[in-house]
Amino acid sequence: SDHSSPGTQPRPLALYEGQQTPLYYLLALPFWTIGSSVSYLAGIYVLRLINVLFAALAVYIFLRTLEMCIANATYRLGIGLLVASAPMYLTNAARVSCDALTVLFGSLTLYFTIASLKRTPSRSLVLASCFLALGILSKATMCMMVPVVLTGFVICAYQRRLDSPVKTLAACLSIALVLLGSFYYYHYRLAGGVYRMTDFITNRVEGKSRLWIWSQAANVGWA
Repeated sequence: SDHSSPGTQPRPLALYEGQQTPLYYLLALPFWTIGSSVSYLAGIYVLRLINVLFAALAVYIFLRTLEMCIANATYRLGIGLLVASAPMYLTNAARVSCDALTVLFGSLTLYFTIASLKRTPSRSLVLASCFLALGILSKATMCMMVPVVLTGFVICAYQRRLDSPVKTLAACLSIALVLLGSFYYYHYRLAGGVYRMTDFITNRVEGKSRLWIWSQAANVGWA
């Protein structure tokens, strides 16, 4: 049960979005304030339209990334259409959540990581690190892009494309520290952990089989 026995402090209810990192909600707050001053429904649709814009920009940036990797324009367009028409992508683009902004920052992170292998490696890696940190501030699962940026750095260093690998790495780490350090320290002091959402996810799938977990990938809420 989420409630403790009488006479003790009640345990907090598990609230998924309430445990997300705050950047999207801070950016969305002025638009929600303006839209909801007309009506509650208007505020929701304003945020949905902004999320559609984020998702559209993410697809555009992804297409630009493909342009650096694939010469054939038909192949690039086909891959872009497959990504843009994915059910989960469309769902996240049309609902009020931090996912669309996170995907946009993820696309920018990938773009500048690939760009570091083609041109201006140091500047591109620094920009990739910046968007990676902003993505983590939008949704902590953006941490999955850390190995991508790190791989880009290793390749550039191995190919001797960086004038000073140590300075580039220091700049990337400094960006992460500046953008993320204060928030995660505050969150740690407040919640007693860096990422409490893990507890919620673990409790939800506890006792379920791997087949059940995989089956949820198709459950995108069309009903």
